[in-house]
Amino acid sequence: MGARVTEKVKSGFIPRVGLFRGVGETAMEAVIRPAKQRRIARGVFYFHQGDPARRLLILREGKVKFCQANSAGRQVTLKIIGPGQVLGSMAILGDETYPFSAQALTATTAWEWDSAQVIRLMNRFPPIAMNALRIVLGRLEEMQKKYRYMATERVELRLARVLARLAEEHGKPVQAGIVINLPLTRQELAEMAGTTLFTVSRILNQWKGKGFVRIGRGRVMLAAPHQPKDFVDRFLPGLPVS
Repeated sequence: MGARVTEKVKSGFIPRVGLFRGVGETAMEAVIRPAKQRRIARGVFYFHQGDPARRLLILREGKVKFCQANSAGRQVTLKIIGPGQVLGSMAILGDETYPFSAQALTATTAWEWDSAQVIRLMNRFPPIAMNALRIVLGRLEEMQKKYRYMATERVELRLARVLARLAEEHGKPVQAGIVINLPLTRQELAEMAGTTLFTVSRILNQWKGKGFVRIGRGRVMLAAPHQPKDFVDRFLPGLPVS
């Protein structure tokens, strides 16, 4: 076990994760030792909405979708995360159940700790507790921004923000622009932007005609010379959409 733990430390992945920032290399061995590695195939769930919140996971490879059942019982996409990000942070906050489901968009690998282990680590290493608080506050701020955007912004700007965030977090620069390298449907984009499939299809087709985006095989590309922020700026109030 000791040799395997040392090798994990040398890999450099877990020490770079935000939750463990500020924890020294010697202490990091204590952090990594109880971790279990989980591999999940595309389409499989790490956990479902309403499951007991007993595990915290750090995604190592792949993409995971957070989704939540609406009042009609249909799953609505909330967010997409990638390597280095946390799944199930509510497991260390005393929540009894997960408020949403986490489904693998691609084949994924994650490190897993049970909630009791993480609480012990937070008590032993204060930087972990502070980092956990920052993560939770960041998620809260993100939710507040989303609600504000939904209440005050035009749907074109909301969709532009969704695409820009996906491009920034999951995009791949190519000569013609930035490819959002995720197997997302237009329905999922609509859910994240708080609108309908019809509206997203109409807007994307308009943007395609103007050369703002390129669309094909389930992928969207922000066309050059746009960077994610530049793409959003184009739709801000008071600026002409050209």
